[in-house]
Amino acid sequence: MAGDDFEKSLAGEFSFSVTRARVASSHPWRCHTFSLRMRTYLVLRKLEQDVPKFRRYLEQQAESFARVLPDGLPAGATSQEFMAAKMMGRWQDGSSLVKYPDGPGGDSSNAFGYAEDPAGARCPLGAHVRRTNPRDSLGFGGKTMSRRRLIRRGIPFGKYLAPDKQDGESRGIIFLAFNSGFDQFEFVQQAWINFGDDFEQGNDTDPIAGRRQAVGGSREEGRMMIPGDEATGRRPFICFDIPRFVTNKGR
Repeated sequence: MAGDDFEKSLAGEFSFSVTRARVASSHPWRCHTFSLRMRTYLVLRKLEQDVPKFRRYLEQQAESFARVLPDGLPAGATSQEFMAAKMMGRWQDGSSLVKYPDGPGGDSSNAFGYAEDPAGARCPLGAHVRRTNPRDSLGFGGKTMSRRRLIRRGIPFGKYLAPDKQDGESRGIIFLAFNSGFDQFEFVQQAWINFGDDFEQGNDTDPIAGRRQAVGGSREEGRMMIPGDEATGRRPFICFDIPRFVTNKGR
């Protein structure tokens, strides 16, 4: 894509244009005028991830989840891995459930959509990556996303925690998002992560990054529906009592 076309695609979505600006020089009676082509806002958050808690939850749900799979688990995948993929929307290697519903595909590309999976049989409607970037799932060929898109990156911090290990150390990601206005990020956070109406999820929050409300003392109430699949005979499965896995440590 040529430079001008690239800037046009970014303007209004990830950046905003300012054609000219006046900046005072060191001399009190003079100003300099110069051109500014594009500007953007940066969202930065330190998100701490409770990996042991996430793994414990998967272990608690694994047996019940396996019972709704009439054909058994995907080849080479455990019940915990399959359930984690359903909650996230991608396998651990980054491959999308839409393109690879039966197992990791070794393909972490972003060249996929959700229009051909309207009921969420492959990638659940409430999965994390589907909620935070609905792509073409909200209709109109994905054009409704034009004012909600973010350029986002995650920088991991902390050491990798091997399975069945606990060390008490802090780990997670430094989250970065470029947008033309903070309202874009705030909309994704409030309307899509912490409220599920656009995805037929009602008040159910994002299973990975959503907030939780304490109910009955210390119990946290989070819920996610993993839709069934008429083609395979898989029954729906509801994840109850999902705790909070991600805590914002920086704003």
